[in-house]
Amino acid sequence: MMRRTLIVVALSAALTMAAPAQSAEQPKSAAERLDTSGPMTHEKYAQYVATFNRADGRFVEYYAPDVVFDKGKVEGVLKGREAIGAWYRNIWADMKETITPLAVAIDPERNLLIVELRTELVALHDGVKRPTETLNKGDRIVVDGAIVYTLRDGLITSLRGTSDERHVVRATKK
Repeated sequence: MMRRTLIVVALSAALTMAAPAQSAEQPKSAAERLDTSGPMTHEKYAQYVATFNRADGRFVEYYAPDVVFDKGKVEGVLKGREAIGAWYRNIWADMKETITPLAVAIDPERNLLIVELRTELVALHDGVKRPTETLNKGDRIVVDGAIVYTLRDGLITSLRGTSDERHVVRATKK
């Protein structure tokens, strides 16, 4: 409960910098250069989301080399771009993951990016083992929550999240 309270307080403090979440446009081609320079902006975050949702491993270019991703008690802590990229390549072999930002707040004075989002994972085949269940093709995990990103020089240095709701939707069998 303490973690959620901190996120709400930080989000409230950053609302003066908030903008409604916009659907992230995909670059014209996968070969298009990613712009990771300069401060974090809503447009830059939208490009990060689009890159991630395409399962384009270049999403880690938005991270500082020493980034730390706290995935919680069940999945632990990932350290460094390579570790995070490898973790997601493993996930993407079994599941299609899509993140949808619902609200995005950037606080440049505190170097924070706070995002309310929905994460949806869809099993690509039967027998996908996750920490709390095994999924079959078409089964979905839907998680609503928030992520707090810390920033340095416009790059993400840490990620930590919390979730309000998590549910599994089983695919209907024919």
